Amino acid sequence: MFLTVAALTALPMMCASAGAILATGHSPRTFVEATAACWSALAAPSTMAALLARRAAGEVQALARAAASMGTDTPYCAPPRPLSAEHAELSARLATALHTQAARRQDALARARHEAFARIADELHFPLADLRRAADALQDPPQDPARHLTRITTNVARINRLVDALLIANAHTDDGDEPERPVPGSHQGPWPLPDPPDPAPVPTQE
Repeated sequence: MFLTVAALTALPMMCASAGAILATGHSPRTFVEATAACWSALAAPSTMAALLARRAAGEVQALARAAASMGTDTPYCAPPRPLSAEHAELSARLATALHTQAARRQDALARARHEAFARIADELHFPLADLRRAADALQDPPQDPARHLTRITTNVARINRLVDALLIANAHTDDGDEPERPVPGSHQGPWPLPDPPDPAPVPTQE
């Protein structure tokens, strides 16, 4: 754009100079050399401006890529080529901010994992304790075996749900994304628990 405007502005002057050169009896070769020198003088500022604009655009694109990396797991690396003083300071501040944000995110994930594991471990105490009591009751001839077996199956199902929640919490803190929920009971063995037996009939007096 700059070259076009400069050429249109200088065109009348070049035509006048050409007439003056030919009128003084100089050869056409002298006119061609003078015209080439004039075009070179016009092109030099335009070329310099294009180089400066290209360098500035490259620095802006590098900073734009750094800004786009915010909120992701991709670390920010400063551009390898030298930057201007203003862009170098901005790049250093941006790198510090990104590193601080990544450290805070890791701390938050570690706290979330610790809290989730502590809560699930605390909730596991209740079904495990009830399972122990039901197992102790079944060691002696129980009065109501169906009730104790129901307690066992209920607590096993509760433990399975807690284990599923533990797997989800672990996957969430590892990846930082929404994890795929495990199939309920997918970690169980191939031996399903038997259905509770029918309660024994209560004897009646005749």
